[in-house]
Amino acid sequence: TATKNGGEIYYQLSSDAGSTWQYWNGSSWTTAGAANYNTASVINTNISSFATSSASLLFKAFLESDGSQLVQLDAIEVSWGEDAGSGGGSGYQTSGLITSSAFDMVDVSPVQIISWSEDVASCSPACTVRLQLRTAPDNTGNPGTWTSWYGASGAGTYFTTASGTLVTTALNNNQWVQYRVQLDGDGADTPILLDVLVNYK
Repeated sequence: TATKNGGEIYYQLSSDAGSTWQYWNGSSWTTAGAANYNTASVINTNISSFATSSASLLFKAFLESDGSQLVQLDAIEVSWGEDAGSGGGSGYQTSGLITSSAFDMVDVSPVQIISWSEDVASCSPACTVRLQLRTAPDNTGNPGTWTSWYGASGAGTYFTTASGTLVTTALNNNQWVQYRVQLDGDGADTPILLDVLVNYK
């Protein structure tokens, strides 16, 4: 869902953690250059043939405006099903992992609080949403070496309080931040992540 105001949003997809990006060229998915991308309707029509043998799917969004239009991407939803022959055919996966893009905080900034909005009403307490954060120094405009993934109790743990948790100072003094989300369900219903807010100074 998006607010376009006469502008447009275009997309590329990746199934190899962002090493290569692809777009629909009219007959097949192929490697995308900087100017190769598709609208959401083209993606939706052809995504069923997008190869995801790595069990991961990343998207890149390009927001286009003439300078007077507010173009805003509000939410992305990706749905999938299992083939009956693979033991699925109904319900939801019982777990999934989402890793965000790396976010440039512009300067060496302390990450302070992480919070998010979730909907687990249909399957609580069997469904959970858990997050982790990591940071990296700047390396000529790209992330340098990442820290470990951190949660509320240190490396390797998770943030579990959606309303907000203070972030460890071990993640301070870096310019880049990234989060990942562990979604766990009961197979009959699914947890829903609506948004993530990382507060930094």
